[in-house]
Amino acid sequence: MAEGPISPMPAGYHFVRVLGKGGAGWVALAEHEVLHRTVAVKTVYGGGLDLDSMRRLEREGQALARLVHPCIVRVYEITEVAGDAVLVMEYVAGADLSTHLRARSLSAPALVQVLTDVAEALDYAAEHGVVHRDVKPANVLVTTEGRGKVADFGIARLSRAGTAFRTAQGVAMGTPLYASPEQMIDPDHESPGSDAYSFAVMVYQAYLGDVPFQGDTPAMLMAQHVMASPIEPRQVRPELDEATARLLVAGLDKDPAARPSPVALMRGLAGSAVVPVLAGRGDNVAGPLPGLDAMPWIAAPAVFAPASRRTISPVLAGALLAVIVVFVVLLLHR
Repeated sequence: MAEGPISPMPAGYHFVRVLGKGGAGWVALAEHEVLHRTVAVKTVYGGGLDLDSMRRLEREGQALARLVHPCIVRVYEITEVAGDAVLVMEYVAGADLSTHLRARSLSAPALVQVLTDVAEALDYAAEHGVVHRDVKPANVLVTTEGRGKVADFGIARLSRAGTAFRTAQGVAMGTPLYASPEQMIDPDHESPGSDAYSFAVMVYQAYLGDVPFQGDTPAMLMAQHVMASPIEPRQVRPELDEATARLLVAGLDKDPAARPSPVALMRGLAGSAVVPVLAGRGDNVAGPLPGLDAMPWIAAPAVFAPASRRTISPVLAGALLAVIVVFVVLLLHR
């Protein structure tokens, strides 16, 4: 028996089927009853939205509706249904980049193209005053034609009405493995520089095989993003030339003003003969992966990968976290 809707659909849309579900919400395939346009409807559990949250929701919807770019999943409408924030967006058939990276199912040229598409989308959004706040491979959809489309613009901001995107300590708005130092210090921070950092983490991962910082606990991961330097790229790939190695860590600078924009980073890498290590062999573009539905992404609670490379001891992590807390307190009381 087919699964029915988990919560009500927004007015004017007919439920077709469930695409994905998780602790933070669920996604449905739906059809506009008048336009007969197939869309994805994403419900973000909010536990009830007050008047201020509703007004913020309306403003966010207006801003996102103005983002029209081939590399951005189009948002048609943001509304409230039964106390939850609901986004009506373009339906894209394809798996997310996180799935492709794990399977190494994209050829090197295809993976570079997807990263370039993401860079162009983020720069375009920044030019229009919109910040993503949760840039990560799981929020990049790869179409069957092999192009990248950034999804979930505005989700992290909308979730501020609830707690779905915060850690137990209340620190990381967004996904901690990809969150910027600024987000670790201030969960409400948003800036193009922060998105550029998260994008640089994705690029580092694609070219070197792993994210630059890992930790067994939120505190350890937070301390590394804020205080530690990433492992030197040529320690992982000795064949890298100096210029490429510098580029791969430039976007991870602790100073947001020193980071290259996503497009500038990809333009710099375009002159290198080095290919991403998480690319597959052959000429595969982005064919369907067995057992995957389209657009199944749903934000899940953060998973902290066991540290397998450069780590900070729990004692040092605690000390660094204490320093960060003192810094934040002083900042808030200036």
